[in-house]
Amino acid sequence: WSATLTSVQSGSWKNPATWGGTVPAGGDIITVAPGHTVTYDVTTPSPVFNSVTVRGVLRWVPYATLGPSTPTPSRPSIEMRVGTLLIPAGGRMTIMGSGTLPSWPAQAKATIVLTDVGQAGSPVLLVSGGTLELRGSRVGVSWTKLAANSAAGMQSLSVQGSVADWPIGARVVITGTGYVQRNAPCGGSFADYGADNISCSNPLTYTSEDAAVASVGPAGLTLASPLLFSHDGAVAPYQGEVALLSRNIVVTSDPTGRRGHVKIEKGGTAQLHWTEFRRL
Repeated sequence: WSATLTSVQSGSWKNPATWGGTVPAGGDIITVAPGHTVTYDVTTPSPVFNSVTVRGVLRWVPYATLGPSTPTPSRPSIEMRVGTLLIPAGGRMTIMGSGTLPSWPAQAKATIVLTDVGQAGSPVLLVSGGTLELRGSRVGVSWTKLAANSAAGMQSLSVQGSVADWPIGARVVITGTGYVQRNAPCGGSFADYGADNISCSNPLTYTSEDAAVASVGPAGLTLASPLLFSHDGAVAPYQGEVALLSRNIVVTSDPTGRRGHVKIEKGGTAQLHWTEFRRL
């Protein structure tokens, strides 16, 4: 690995003075020392750090200056790619807003990519006595029901209530409303979830699907691709549901290596709000 670096003062992650003259680079073993507050402001794509240990405070910031008067970020995408991210007792890492804006701003994205660096135990985010606080941007509703039937091939969906604050490009899931057929060896025509083993259900007849959001309005949304299946939206209470899958804080794994783990050990504290955990 390239170097072992420990903070010598508080300051920006990208300021050489924070680390005694050298900015952290790919492969480095990095420690935020007790008593120091380091602001993490590395934009996408991030180098792959071997490990980051937070014994002081590591605060992610999407702004060029702290305490913004408006919620418009100057750094729209902050990312950390790391093999082991450790927060021991006394350490604290936050991805959130500040002052009157406690949530990470809606126009920004923060991503932790747990990356396989070939070492035992990695990739992992481990809170071992310290504190992790993730506060993503809140939306009015995270799921709703269809307000009208949506046929296969349609892209515009009418829903109950407003989803106007759902982000463009976000992923949504539309739940299936059709019967799930049984595999032939199980007998019968349709799955009976009260009696059957899950192996009796034919996955080819599942009708839930996901898609990206192309546009939103006060009474519905438009998908970026046509529906593959028809979904009932007229018969209460059996309407299909539409749920927002995406969040603007994401903890995920690099798809080219082993999947990562998130562990909150006894004595550790994690406050997780409107955060997406994916491919873990």
